[in-house]
Amino acid sequence: MPSRADNRGVVEPKTSDMPVARTESGRAPQGGRLLVASRLATALSRAGSVESVAVEAVRALHDSFDYYLAVEASPREAIDRIAMIGQGAGIDLGPALYVMSRRFDLLEERGINIGKARFATEFGRDLEYYSGLVFQIEAGGDKESPIAGGGRYDGLLRSVGARVDVPAVGSAIHTERLLASVRGLA
Repeated sequence: MPSRADNRGVVEPKTSDMPVARTESGRAPQGGRLLVASRLATALSRAGSVESVAVEAVRALHDSFDYYLAVEASPREAIDRIAMIGQGAGIDLGPALYVMSRRFDLLEERGINIGKARFATEFGRDLEYYSGLVFQIEAGGDKESPIAGGGRYDGLLRSVGARVDVPAVGSAIHTERLLASVRGLA
């Protein structure tokens, strides 16, 4: 079964509506670079100064980042929202979204109902050694007292003396909270 993110990519702009942008070699940029170069050429033609273009670029990036951090939805819906934000900002998130979608596919293949899960882009753990996906398991929506939490921390062993990064995933389970939850569900 193909992943939902397989065909995601940058939507090509209508080049007839934009000034022609060229790289230093004289070739026209392709894909996401075409979109960025065309937007920059359009902004320069309207702005008249590099400073005003920089200010507009920072504003656009700030807005996109705010939209991204506001995503909280089911995992599949979150992928769709993040893809839309990336497309609107002219950023090709296809490869990253494919990995994310594939991760969700694998969870579902193992019988986990991810439809009950929530994916929040602003969620993070307070420990700096995490290097990838982090998670938290809650009962009854109690975000202050999770049953378990963890994530990926490939650089942790190097930080304590290993010569190379060691791929690692781990979690902590609060057994007393787990037991209380199980008893409450019985």
